[in-house]
Amino acid sequence: MSTLRRVAVATACFLAVAAPVWAQDPASDDDAATWTRDPIAGDSAQGPLGVMLGRDLGHRPVRAAYRFTLFPDASVDGQATDLGYTEHNVSLNVPLWQDSRNELSVSADVRFEDFSTDAVLPDGRLFPDELWDVAIGTTYRHRFDNGWIGGVRVALSSPSDEPFNSWDEMSLHAAAFLRVPQGQRDAWLFSLHYSSTREFLPYVPFPGLAYFYNPNPSFQALFGIPLALRYRPTDAVSLEFSYAPITNIKARVAVRPWQATELFVAYAWEHEAYFLVDRPDKDDRFFSYSQRVSVGALFGPFRGIRVEVAGGYAFDRFYFEGENYGDRDKNRIDVDSGPFVTARVDVRF
Repeated sequence: MSTLRRVAVATACFLAVAAPVWAQDPASDDDAATWTRDPIAGDSAQGPLGVMLGRDLGHRPVRAAYRFTLFPDASVDGQATDLGYTEHNVSLNVPLWQDSRNELSVSADVRFEDFSTDAVLPDGRLFPDELWDVAIGTTYRHRFDNGWIGGVRVALSSPSDEPFNSWDEMSLHAAAFLRVPQGQRDAWLFSLHYSSTREFLPYVPFPGLAYFYNPNPSFQALFGIPLALRYRPTDAVSLEFSYAPITNIKARVAVRPWQATELFVAYAWEHEAYFLVDRPDKDDRFFSYSQRVSVGALFGPFRGIRVEVAGGYAFDRFYFEGENYGDRDKNRIDVDSGPFVTARVDVRF
């Protein structure tokens, strides 16, 4: 990576962990014991579903997070080599301006994957030594006089083995959304999403329509695109599920044996997409897919701090280069199943 690109990446990393804070800490009765992830609202309160579903404005905190994941070496199918890597994720969301009718926030996210492998892609190119995804975005929400809430989110990122190498390695994500209340707790959700790295129909605006059903605090469901649900039969037990096209599935069962501790079992089927600098076709993306099962624990040692540790097994792992998920048999390598460990720290101010 050139010196200029390293400076750009370092600057984005700095923004992700040390951006100036202009917003005051909003009042909140949440403490570390009750601050748990919400599949309806996203992994953090800043998740895309949380942005759409939230019916209160003016109470968004500053949030920062760091996650480390280790995938030990595993055999590459058909090649006399292994593949292992470490992954680092840093994120920050800062509200710049907020009141009972408006919210404006900025975010920075950096993902870095450092590979150890001599694997070769079927077309003869070496597997990349590292992959980056550096993104900066902004979100605005507004409550109209009739109670509807609308908003937009725009993010620019550089998912690549050499981020910021050129405009060909840049990606744009944009979304517009509208929440139309139905009664005291329910709502219709309308959205339109654009992404240049989506696993299907990239560069094509994709509509979303869902109904948020929330009869009581113990049950929440989102019927449509996306699909999600959360059920708490007791204060100590929760069941969660979410799905978004095509291969984004998450499920989780958790119990809370003590006030500040949660134990969980989780499943996730996820993917990532990058633009490799040396790709022959500029329309191609370098995709990675995997399914994971994990067990872990979530702790709230102090107010505003959450620590998660987990271990599990990753399977159905493969990489390929193509325009979308339909090209998954092209220029593809498969990696054997294997264990992984991960740790995450979330802080909110």
